[in-house]
Amino acid sequence: MTTSVDGLRSTLEDFYREASMEHYLHSSGQKEALEIFPIVLRHADVFIPDAVRTALAARDAATDPADRRRATVLAWAVAELCMERDLAMLADELATAQAQATVTVDAETMPYHSVSVAVQNEPDRERRRALERARLAETARLDPVREKLLRRHHAGIRELGFESYTSFYGDFKGIDLRRLGETMAGFLERTRDLYLEHLEPWFEEVIGVPFAQAERHDAAILFRMRERDACFRAERMVPALRETLLRLGVALDDQPNVHLDTEERPKKNPRAFCVAVQAPGEVYLVMRPTGGYQDWRALFHEAGHTEHYAHVDATRPFEERLLGDNSVTEAYAFSLEHLLLDAAWLGEHAEAGGEELATLLHRVHVYYLYMIRRYATKLLYELELHAAVPDGLAAMPARYAALLTEHLGFSYPTETWLDDVDPGFYSSQYLRAWMLEAQLHEHWRAARGDRWWASAQTGAEMRGLWSLGQALPADLVAAELGMQGLDVASLERRIRAGLAGVTAG
Repeated sequence: MTTSVDGLRSTLEDFYREASMEHYLHSSGQKEALEIFPIVLRHADVFIPDAVRTALAARDAATDPADRRRATVLAWAVAELCMERDLAMLADELATAQAQATVTVDAETMPYHSVSVAVQNEPDRERRRALERARLAETARLDPVREKLLRRHHAGIRELGFESYTSFYGDFKGIDLRRLGETMAGFLERTRDLYLEHLEPWFEEVIGVPFAQAERHDAAILFRMRERDACFRAERMVPALRETLLRLGVALDDQPNVHLDTEERPKKNPRAFCVAVQAPGEVYLVMRPTGGYQDWRALFHEAGHTEHYAHVDATRPFEERLLGDNSVTEAYAFSLEHLLLDAAWLGEHAEAGGEELATLLHRVHVYYLYMIRRYATKLLYELELHAAVPDGLAAMPARYAALLTEHLGFSYPTETWLDDVDPGFYSSQYLRAWMLEAQLHEHWRAARGDRWWASAQTGAEMRGLWSLGQALPADLVAAELGMQGLDVASLERRIRAGLAGVTAG
């Protein structure tokens, strides 16, 4: 049995490498069944309560803050993987069922994972609704597995001696989840009228019905922005990424540790994704370039993750290279993704100008606000959901639909009450990442002007931050740059400026 901290670290790194490769092969369409459970069994000696206690003892004994952070994230990873022994078979069952599932509409059969893309691209509202209903029926069919996973996850946390799901993730992630929920509830209230003022006219112009009749599937096609496809052609995606990175001092094709997977495979995930099998030694950027605003966004987001992991200092301990506060890697991902909010960058790379560019800039900022409101609402819902386990779950589908409908304006279905949940309050890390990225953006723009993204100095600063891995949580990354921790104010300023048509990038 592995009991030393060094032994835990070594075994965990082996596990993450093998599990990450399995996720890559499955999600890239090279392997139909996801088989994490056998990997868990191969490393089962570390996934035991005694290993958690070893890491917690190291945390309690640490006097240096960096040592304490490393021991904390090690304990968190081991605790989660203790639960993985119980959850992996169910999780594999769910992932494989979804990969194998099909949906039939009007005699046309398609893979379940492809239906969301079909919805985004279907201009006929009745057929779009039919596709969505078929997708939701298949989603609901697998809800018993999702509910088993949720209940077992909660039980596993209690069996390890922790008070609750919420306190477990809040404590280990170093996030006051309820306080963050209060902060985002305030944001939702302050931006409600602004959101509706800018969303409703766009919706009614594109969808052609009053906003009061808006449904979730309408949001999918609205924010897909099909009418702007000519601005974001598929063949320009990778060249635009190469050019952007090169200005920041990164030559994408000269990175032997970065593997671009652009091959077409029938069961490949349609959305771009990144897998760090080893950071920095082996990082995959996977895509199926189809073009359009959302496809570009996804590629640049995942490229941000890719470059972060590819530039981590290899001498840092495993905990700092791949564990820690994922708000940090998400902030770096948003730093590249949000170039698609930047007037000067879009002026160079989107094939639009004049009034078309102005309209595009307005709409992408509406979408930006929608996404932040959506994740703020998800956090509020997830706080209620996890408080409702084990005896109050019957009320949660209706509560999910009511909250999302109230804050987003689109009528949300009850069927996605579990499918739309990010494990471990990952929604909180997206929200913190948006805050940090907005602060980084203000910092770089103040130092280097509107074209901050074309500066070698910005690139050098980015690489310096990337090299840290996730040794520091998001609030300390902000503090390193002279900021007073994380702040929603920068985020709100950026949204309001963008919607007002002020050049804020």
